[in-house]
Amino acid sequence: MEKKIDLYLISGFLGSGKTTFLQNMLKNLVGRKVGF
Repeated sequence: MEKKIDLYLISGFLGSGKTTFLQNMLKNLVGRKVGF
């Protein structure tokens, strides 16, 4: 059985809120493994 992983690719213009989005996403990933 293959395990699927979630992959998020964040892109956008300068000042579009990428860092804010990433910080909020990391706060809400309780109990999951995260890699960069």
